[in-house]
Amino acid sequence: MVYVVSFALLHLLGLLAFVPYFFSWIGLAVCIVGIHVFGTGITLCYHWLLTHRSFKVPKWWERCLVMLSISSLEDTPAKWVAWH
Repeated sequence: MVYVVSFALLHLLGLLAFVPYFFSWIGLAVCIVGIHVFGTGITLCYHWLLTHRSFKVPKWWERCLVMLSISSLEDTPAKWVAWH
């Protein structure tokens, strides 16, 4: 239920982009870049780095990637790895 509320709220707030007062071209560019950055965080970090241990990175960079992936609202790293 927590995920349903958070995703519904996120999408409802996204609809504010259709209100002219809240729309900006810079905001649209940030949104497009953010989708790719956070989507890559899930694939790169949760999937390849934590689940399969396909490559090694310094611990500080691994933690940065984990923080990026947590921002994607895809649950904790432990749950994600366990479910995969």
